[in-house]
Amino acid sequence: MMEFRRSANCGEPLSVVVILLKPAAGIDDPADITSTLGDAVMAISRKIRSDDSLYNFLAGAFGIILHGKCMQDARLVAARISDGLNDAAGAAKRFTFEVKVLNYPQNVSSAYELEEAVGLLLPEESSGASSAEHSPVSVGPSK
Repeated sequence: MMEFRRSANCGEPLSVVVILLKPAAGIDDPADITSTLGDAVMAISRKIRSDDSLYNFLAGAFGIILHGKCMQDARLVAARISDGLNDAAGAAKRFTFEVKVLNYPQNVSSAYELEEAVGLLLPEESSGASSAEHSPVSVGPSK
């Protein structure tokens, strides 16, 4: 993980915010699921800095790499993201979500430990997924 090496070499903290999204039980149509998750991703993208990296780990599971953010600051970002997701879910609760935070050096001491810790937070179906499968998410400009 290049981000981890950069943080370790510079002596800076690195936080990862893991977001797990699940469409509401009544949303079964693939187009509706895509639209719902797309709205959630847009809400997330509006709450992060332009130099933070948003990754799609697997369907409904995202990670945000926060360079230079200690655990306390990362939790503030996570709270901001949660507020945005609550707004995007709306009164109809189109989706549910969990937001979790990991930090180097507070929770892990190596890139391997960080990758393993993130993997443990992902749903069961993702076990065995390699970091090569994680891809950056592209989002359009904020409104």
